[in-house]
Amino acid sequence: MMQIYTKLRNKIFKMEALPVYALAVLAGIITFIILVVFRVESIAIYSLLGIIIGSSFTSFASLLIAKENLRGQLLAASLDKRLETHQKAYALWHEIVASAVRHPDSIGDVFSEAEKFWKNNCLYLDPASRKAFRDCIMFASSHFGLLPPREDNKKLIRESWDVIIRPGELLVEGVALPSLGEKEYLMNSRKPENAP
Repeated sequence: MMQIYTKLRNKIFKMEALPVYALAVLAGIITFIILVVFRVESIAIYSLLGIIIGSSFTSFASLLIAKENLRGQLLAASLDKRLETHQKAYALWHEIVASAVRHPDSIGDVFSEAEKFWKNNCLYLDPASRKAFRDCIMFASSHFGLLPPREDNKKLIRESWDVIIRPGELLVEGVALPSLGEKEYLMNSRKPENAP
């Protein structure tokens, strides 16, 4: 019995049950048209038809609500871990930025730590932060090699720096906490000494 319930629940949540409800409503409508065309005057049949159509809509609405409730419960359960992961990523991002421009001798260690962190926690980051953090790691590992700025590489340094600083803002936005004010992104907008 439990297996039947599990299969039914999975079909419902995958919305495979939608065609069944559509067919029930369609059958009800066709029956209603036949009753009107042949002028069947039994109130009991019309009442039964109304109950069938109404219960189909009610069941479908209940399924949609149950699906959204399940999604909300999953989001609530992962919220603490997501917040913690974004905070750790934000702290690690600051280390990456510092290593990319001020402490190139430590970039290898920071790069290894960032890679390990990303492999173990990337699924808790929102998609935009996940991609930006990964790109940041890659660009930061070679950024210091572009310095000092010369006429032929200024654009490349600027593009590299933009990729490196991008995760800061996205990590804050990724946890969807309310803003603390305009100065929240101050660190992200400051240029380091060696940046173009």
